[in-house]
Amino acid sequence: MNEIKNETGCLYAERDMLVFRERVTGKAVFFSVTDPFVLYVEESDGYTRVLRGGEFSLVGEKSDENSVEFIYAQGDTEAAVRFSALGRVFVKNVTFRFGRQTFVKRVCLENSSVNAAVRRGGEGQPVFLGDGKDDFMWCGIEFPAAQNGYEGSSLCFTQSPFEKYTEFRALPVVYGMGCSGDIFNEFTDYLNGKLPRVKPLKIYCDWGLHDDLSAEGPFLTEEMSLKNVEKISEFMKETGARFDYYLMDAYWFEKNAPYTSFSRSSFPRGNAAVVKAVENAGMKFGLWFDINCIHAGMTGYEELDTALGNKSLCFSCKRTAELMTQAILKQIRECGIKMIKLDFAYFECKNPDHGHSTDTLESKERSVRNFIEMISVLKKAEPELKVLCYNGWTTSLDWLGSIKKRAGYAVSPYWAEYVDFIYCGDPRPAEIASGNTAASLVWYTDSMIRCFAESALPLTRIDDHGTMLGGTTTIYHLGKALFREGTVLNVMRGGGKLFLYGDISGLDGADAEYWKFVNGIFDHACENGFYPELLRGDIRIGEPYGYSLRSEKEGYSVIVNPLKKDVVYTLSFPCGNYAKTIAAAIIKDGEIIEREEKVFGDAVPVNVSAEGFTLVKWKIVPCGAPFLKTTLIKGEKLSFNVKAAQYIEFAFTKNGSPERTPFGLPEGMTVSIDGKPAVSTIERPVWSGVSWLHYDLSENTAVTLEYGGEDAVTVKYHAEEKL
Repeated sequence: MNEIKNETGCLYAERDMLVFRERVTGKAVFFSVTDPFVLYVEESDGYTRVLRGGEFSLVGEKSDENSVEFIYAQGDTEAAVRFSALGRVFVKNVTFRFGRQTFVKRVCLENSSVNAAVRRGGEGQPVFLGDGKDDFMWCGIEFPAAQNGYEGSSLCFTQSPFEKYTEFRALPVVYGMGCSGDIFNEFTDYLNGKLPRVKPLKIYCDWGLHDDLSAEGPFLTEEMSLKNVEKISEFMKETGARFDYYLMDAYWFEKNAPYTSFSRSSFPRGNAAVVKAVENAGMKFGLWFDINCIHAGMTGYEELDTALGNKSLCFSCKRTAELMTQAILKQIRECGIKMIKLDFAYFECKNPDHGHSTDTLESKERSVRNFIEMISVLKKAEPELKVLCYNGWTTSLDWLGSIKKRAGYAVSPYWAEYVDFIYCGDPRPAEIASGNTAASLVWYTDSMIRCFAESALPLTRIDDHGTMLGGTTTIYHLGKALFREGTVLNVMRGGGKLFLYGDISGLDGADAEYWKFVNGIFDHACENGFYPELLRGDIRIGEPYGYSLRSEKEGYSVIVNPLKKDVVYTLSFPCGNYAKTIAAAIIKDGEIIEREEKVFGDAVPVNVSAEGFTLVKWKIVPCGAPFLKTTLIKGEKLSFNVKAAQYIEFAFTKNGSPERTPFGLPEGMTVSIDGKPAVSTIERPVWSGVSWLHYDLSENTAVTLEYGGEDAVTVKYHAEEKL
């Protein structure tokens, strides 16, 4: 039997069996391999031929310390199936070589039965092996549009290339094990470990300043943009909080030109003056693009139509992908853009003339591959480029609408390997009736974030949209009503992206101070590497909920209350007996309050107003250690430095028994504080005797015990540090 080892376990591989064993627990999962692969290739007569790996001949086998490879052959087709140990995972790579150019429609890369419960899975999702209480393994094709399916205990992982090849390298299948029993966290830790760290971003976007979707406007123009850059510059000077990027949203482009030219009516002199103004203000320029050219008013491209009825051009077609790639490259060259906001992605296609499957999921693979290739080209041309992906990267657009129960998961976590952020949807009212529209927008966004987090997309890669201001229909004519709560939630959701949209002219001096204060929280969290986490409560069913940004010893927590009554929400901190929590509310319902810090134990009660929110700053501090022990003999002195202590306690024993005296002080023992006789909390004699002493301390620096008794006395002591 062939055995390879990675950091966490072992894989025993044979043609018809795989055994994955975790090293710490010894747990194992057996894969009974029906076929090492199944190929679906199109023949010249139009039939699809099924080539099952179980029917191929095994013609070669080789292994080394880190890999096992099996070579199969049938006719003029050869397949190499290789298992490799790589860090914490095992990887299966399958390569096919054909004697002639062959059209590969589909390939099943995992066709096995397992001796474990199977769950999760779906479009671009890992499959989990285990019952949900004691999970053991995740596995699947790591690709956003892969079909990682199962039925009962049988696995079926499929990709659908629909391309011609003489050599075809299939997508890798990855198998990961964990010993904690929480395979969801094991998987997300693994995924986060693969992702490059995204530098914290501060972005201004002009959507909400203009509204080109309505007949009334206002409409995006060069004059509007130049005046707005001035306002943003003044705001940055007033607050001392800078934006890194100025992102120009939709409708900057000329119609029937795939994002290669600025609108001649809106930018008669081109966009050079705006770009220069942005650069002079110390910001980098960014642009919006609709990758399927729905809004570009394209004519003459009818053969690229997706047949979805929305004017989208098929991204599976190389011509569409090339149009978009060249358009963005042109703006990189001419405008120096460092950020792109990509919108309205339709990766599926129903047009049967494009040579790909018209099945909703199968039609996506070529589109997604073309998109990933485009991103690779763009980042090679501009290594600093940040990619924000808005509507369309979800498993279906139906996810971006209302919060309702539906099968499957919203988005593939594997997108995080290729782009910087995936959008959770435009702000809109939640499915909870309220007279507070602005708060309802917050609840909707947090409902979507919950759906995305359940999809295993890291919180650090979820674009929560940020905070929009203005009087346009796109922000429901709310003015600045969303500003204060939206800004705090934008920070606390953990995306590492402070994002302000729209018309800032309505902000006053108090708002500027608030922005500066929240910026300080954002900077503190980013500089100290705080990580985000969801707190208990599900807004989708109307429960109070929250987020924390934290390290192991300090952080911030925000609690949001959608109920029409005040609540007390308990923050829990597993401090144990020798640590305490110091906490204070610092923002309540959009007002900076910075209340006095109070000392708590494992639980911090947070008062939250009806339909309000409260931001708490906290830290966990040690509160002393277990009693230490020493023995004093006649004539011995014991001195303590108590400069940082609030009290000190002693307990006395002789010959293993408590030494009880009326005042707690053994015969021959004296205690002094800073050279003066100490006064304990025992002021009157205790008739039954007491074996301990407690001394409160203020600004004292030294405590001394001097012993003159005949028999040795054992002293246990404990000094509690000031908090």
